[in-house]
Amino acid sequence: MTYFSKNDELKQGYNAYIDTSVDDMGTQMDIGLLVMEPGDVFTIREAEKETAVLLFAGNVTYEWAGKVVEADRPDSFHHEAYCLLAGRGEEIRLTAHAHSELYIQKTRNDTPFEAVMYTPETVQTQHAGNKGELLGCMEREIKTFFDHDNAPFSNMVLGEVLNHPGKWSSYPPH
Repeated sequence: MTYFSKNDELKQGYNAYIDTSVDDMGTQMDIGLLVMEPGDVFTIREAEKETAVLLFAGNVTYEWAGKVVEADRPDSFHHEAYCLLAGRGEEIRLTAHAHSELYIQKTRNDTPFEAVMYTPETVQTQHAGNKGELLGCMEREIKTFFDHDNAPFSNMVLGEVLNHPGKWSSYPPH
């Protein structure tokens, strides 16, 4: 099951959506989807960029700096996430145990920091639009993995917004 697709066809491996070496579209970030099958191993090591690796769905092992985390997330709608935020030069090794899809986001960062693993127990969740505003059409669940409040050393923010079926997001469409 694919949750995130800009292209007509996704390939196994890394699928770049925004690539700073070609055109960063004003984001100053590299963004892509990593599609893995059981047994696949993928290594990331960016000399100049911090890297976030968010498990959308699947079962993978994250390894970095001598640490190992087994992450299982059957889907992003009913299960909480795992997200690793690593500083520049940190090697991240991912091993898939099932079909897995991971969101990868990178940007330049000269500030050294120790990698942080955000787990289902540490995800910050906020319920918004749940007081009847616009007849409940804006009700949503905002999940923040990291932002400038809990990761001031990072040059990125990352989270998920879950809307109820058939409802708007954070503002009415216009």
